[in-house]
Amino acid sequence: MDYFFEPKSIVIYGASENTLKSGNHVLKNVLNYKRENIYLIHPMKDYVYGIRCYRSIFDLPIQMVDLSIIILPVEFVFAALLDCLDFGVSGIIIESGAIYLTNDFETLEKIHQLKKNYKDNYKSRIMGPNSIGIYNAFENGIGFTTSLIHFKRFPELKEKNLSMISQTGLTLSGLLFSQNNQQEVGISKIASIGNKFDINESDLLDYLEEDKNTNVIAFYLEDISEGRKFVEQCKRISKKKPLILLKSGISNKAKKAIISHTGSIAGNYKNIQALSTQFGIILVEDFAELFNVGKCLLNQPIPKGNRIGVISISGAGTVLSCDFAMKYNLELPKLSSVQLDKLKSFFPEFAWKDINNPIDIWSAVEKVGPEKAYMKSGEILLKENTIDILVYFLTGIKETEFDWRLLYELNQQYPEIPIYFGLIGGDKKILRTWRKIIEVRYNIPMFFSISNLFKTISKIMIYVNYVSKEGTFLRGVTS
Repeated sequence: MDYFFEPKSIVIYGASENTLKSGNHVLKNVLNYKRENIYLIHPMKDYVYGIRCYRSIFDLPIQMVDLSIIILPVEFVFAALLDCLDFGVSGIIIESGAIYLTNDFETLEKIHQLKKNYKDNYKSRIMGPNSIGIYNAFENGIGFTTSLIHFKRFPELKEKNLSMISQTGLTLSGLLFSQNNQQEVGISKIASIGNKFDINESDLLDYLEEDKNTNVIAFYLEDISEGRKFVEQCKRISKKKPLILLKSGISNKAKKAIISHTGSIAGNYKNIQALSTQFGIILVEDFAELFNVGKCLLNQPIPKGNRIGVISISGAGTVLSCDFAMKYNLELPKLSSVQLDKLKSFFPEFAWKDINNPIDIWSAVEKVGPEKAYMKSGEILLKENTIDILVYFLTGIKETEFDWRLLYELNQQYPEIPIYFGLIGGDKKILRTWRKIIEVRYNIPMFFSISNLFKTISKIMIYVNYVSKEGTFLRGVTS
């Protein structure tokens, strides 16, 4: 897989100076990564952006090519692929997307025949068709992508990072865009495997298992190619790195859409659910949930259990926390007498009888201000070691704002207990500012929905219960 993620020489079929064409965007992305050992194959042009073009790959002045990117109209793809195979290119990405949807049955038959026999005749590895390839973040801040959308900048590596294997191409571009301005999670690698002519999720899973910059592995899959191998991999890897799986194709209509999209067969979702239960794979329902789980696993310690302490600016936050804790089988432990006595020291006396977990903090905020109320109550909950997770709920108004660095420092004092931050409405401008500080700078996950926060915690418990049962509990991905 190194030929795809760290190629030393690259050939591009379909490069263009026309900024409306995908071949233009792919070339610009490649040139952001490197400018030496880039070779273009073009039937008419002599130069594109000053880079010499060759009529055939066999005209190149080199004898070894690490990576070839094919982004041509469907009718030209097969001939280019055969040339790359005959030349002995190590890795080939076929970005042409409509290859399995074409009515050119002759070409389709050629592709099917090639697929049957090519492993016996060729050593090249092929990603796609209907792939837009890969993204790889390097520690020097440079990113390499073969995406057909041009990027001027990329999300960077953080201390801990997510890698993703996706069966749909634009996940790659969408993920890069979504993390560019407000980076919730570190991104190490993304692979778009498309129709899986050759390379499938198991090939990438072996690679990411050993990747030092990959701490959590996520999937978007419409089908699983090698079921037994995939199960063995999950059994092995999930003890070291959490696995998050978004598996589509549950409904009959979705299964038909998958056949139209990638020509795949969706498979039995009950088998996937069994896999999740057996090996602690976290099943999610959409991409938003995938990244909610990912940012909690990566940016905070993995909790030891399901005991949650809640501190809320609003009574609604406390009541709804009770409802969702019950719904998702999460525990809200009672406060000890020691904790109650300490909390009473900065709550008004009229509120003493109402102090419970979840804690409605508003009366204390009015008495001593938000900073003391939130920080003291958080410290009291954390110090007694009676909770596994601390949740803060605030509203985005100036009256509840304080120095967020203090929250970060509290997080560092208790490195085995994660802190999650929930918001109950507020000024959107204030919330955007808070998010840049709390989530992006200080790595404390933020949620704009109480239900999403509790649901995310329940998903994480799938993994917590598994590693606890196996006796291989990780002290948090961030340890």
